[in-house]
Amino acid sequence: MATKLYNHIHNYLKENFQISIFEVMKLALYDKDFGYYSRKLPFGKEGDFITAPLVSQLFGEMIAANFANYCLENNINDICIIELGPGDGTLMADILNVFNKIANLIQNFQIILVENSEPLITKQKEKLSKFQDIEISWCKTIEEIKTNKPVFLIANEFFDALPIHSLIKINNAWHEQVLKLENNNLTFSYNQEIAKFNNYLNDNYPQTKDGHIIEYNEIGLEIIKKLDALISDNKGMGIVIDYGYIINQKYTSTLQSLKKHQFVDVLENLGEADITIHVDFNELHQNITKCKKLPLLTQRQFLIGSGILTRAEILSNQNPNKTENIHSGLDRLISYDQMGSLFKVLMFYS
Repeated sequence: MATKLYNHIHNYLKENFQISIFEVMKLALYDKDFGYYSRKLPFGKEGDFITAPLVSQLFGEMIAANFANYCLENNINDICIIELGPGDGTLMADILNVFNKIANLIQNFQIILVENSEPLITKQKEKLSKFQDIEISWCKTIEEIKTNKPVFLIANEFFDALPIHSLIKINNAWHEQVLKLENNNLTFSYNQEIAKFNNYLNDNYPQTKDGHIIEYNEIGLEIIKKLDALISDNKGMGIVIDYGYIINQKYTSTLQSLKKHQFVDVLENLGEADITIHVDFNELHQNITKCKKLPLLTQRQFLIGSGILTRAEILSNQNPNKTENIHSGLDRLISYDQMGSLFKVLMFYS
């Protein structure tokens, strides 16, 4: 049975020749009437997918440990923690739980959560309601962020859900991938040759061949540049974690849709399932030009380097009846065949 958004796009294409993948993702994820994130609570066992903060509190504790160590090393006691796409609020709650235990380190907190979804904002407010002594505010865009404090930013599984331009090379010319009507069904196709992205593509991907696909995350690159400037101006640290790659070796589409913890057909589930792409971390890394940046890491390298193995043992000793769950969560976060190698980490600081 076709979804409401499928029917909406189908009707649109009866009068219009095509619609880009970029516009489809905008509608499917963020439109107020059709958008997945605008209408759904997607996280957890009852939802469509589980993110690292829901796997184990250890994940958020390692983020907090990196922030706290930076504060200690740089004698900072007045901070603004910003989260992009805060999910159900679990990650921020775990970070604040750590800082509550080291209250002597930080005298003044400011928390800013960047979120567009009203259902998720409601969920986040419920989750963070116990932190009544901390200033917490919400905004919808990075441009709305107002702070003069050192910034500590986390973006976990944020960049993968940004609309992208899917570009395919045919007869040595670039075309944008689109949806068209074929036999009265939505079908992936491509438009006429375009010049709009030629400079970007020729400068960054001169080695590509016919049939290769580049997923140009134009919005993501604009955002990382703004975050770079924000932290450069205010001092602090940024951490970006997502599934993706460091070197694009395949040049294929990574567009995928997830529903009830299973991969599903993108077009058959428009507006009713998550749609994401794998993040090009090398490209994000190259666009950090103002801050200092560390070499890109896998999530496994980052978490082990942050002390997660030691923390897991301490937590197990304190909660012997939860040892199995603690180590199961740890395994999922760092194992090569689970989240350990698929997820990458970008860290930058000023």
